[in-house]
Amino acid sequence: MDQIEFTPQEEKVFGRSGDFRVLPRYRRAAAATALLFMLLFLALAAATRNAWIVAVCAVLYAGITLAEKLAYANALAAYKGVIVKLAKRIQELNHK
Repeated sequence: MDQIEFTPQEEKVFGRSGDFRVLPRYRRAAAATALLFMLLFLALAAATRNAWIVAVCAVLYAGITLAEKLAYANALAAYKGVIVKLAKRIQELNHK
């Protein structure tokens, strides 16, 4: 890998490119955050008993945000897979 001049950030990304352990943790954190906000908005609406439209909008917003975060995590997994495959191929070519 000496022939490839990585920036410090690229070195970090490359070094972690095969580490898929972070993705389930990211998905759990995204789901937990969205669920907590949904519960918060619903609790506030129930406590005030006059903000149901706001609560529904907030829950929809949190649900959409959750979907976006999960889609990002899936895309990240794909990118990591590509990086690993490309890196392996480069190493094969360098050893020939």
